[in-house]
Amino acid sequence: MPVYDKLGLNAIVGNYNGAHIHNPADPFFIPTITYLDLNEVLYILGDEKVKKEISNYAIEGPDWVQLMHRDPNLEKVFGFNQATKFRESINLEKLPLKPTGIVFDCQPTTDVLELLTYLKRRYGDLGEFSSW
Repeated sequence: MPVYDKLGLNAIVGNYNGAHIHNPADPFFIPTITYLDLNEVLYILGDEKVKKEISNYAIEGPDWVQLMHRDPNLEKVFGFNQATKFRESINLEKLPLKPTGIVFDCQPTTDVLELLTYLKRRYGDLGEFSSW
């Protein structure tokens, strides 16, 4: 982690919205990784409302990311371009079994608050949803 080293940090780091907790400075620190259930991911991605409202999405895990369509802004903001294994395109039949997160990029016409409310109400028992 170049930024971590450059700043001289020696602390625990949480990545993927806290799904991956590790300490790059301590080789003996045992990382904690919380994975999503792949069936639940596919269930949410198959929702007609979700499919209609998103223009792009990424599925990520420790050191890998699959992005449906290249997008320099998404890649930079979420650090996708730094993943060891980066793939453009998503084949839902060949996803790694243990993703840690999904990032949706919405259509310009999407009411993000309404979609977020929908996701929380319909799938809140499966995961956490937030927007930026």
